[in-house]
Amino acid sequence: MIVLSNSTTQVIPAGGTVTFDMTPLHTGCNSEGYGGAEYHKQGTGLVRLRASTKCRPGVFEINFSGNVSNPAAGTQLNLAINLDGATLPETNMLETVLVAGLFENVSTATAVKVCPDNGGSVTVVNNGTDPVILAPGSSLYIKRIA
Repeated sequence: MIVLSNSTTQVIPAGGTVTFDMTPLHTGCNSEGYGGAEYHKQGTGLVRLRASTKCRPGVFEINFSGNVSNPAAGTQLNLAINLDGATLPETNMLETVLVAGLFENVSTATAVKVCPDNGGSVTVVNNGTDPVILAPGSSLYIKRIA
């Protein structure tokens, strides 16, 4: 299991990826971060998932939560979880900014299966056309469940 967060405000441009610079929890790995089902390089937005064994796929629960805003009222923000570069449609987090600069919470959860031969890469991406301001303290939680 891994829990990632960010310590500073981020501006995520259209098509950009949320980055994480804090790892509050990571189980199942050694001091270099290897050996677990999830691998993350500090300061990036990519989490690599590993299958259960060479013979079985891995099933992972993925949760994201964060506070988002934009300096312009009426702007529609759109974050989503991507797996191997493809948006998981069930994870679209849409928020319309009603008051400029006011932060609102968005969250999503899903389960994914990754194959033994190639695993999977998870990111949180701005799928909208406007920049998303992400407040410090967002959370990406990933846990292998099978």
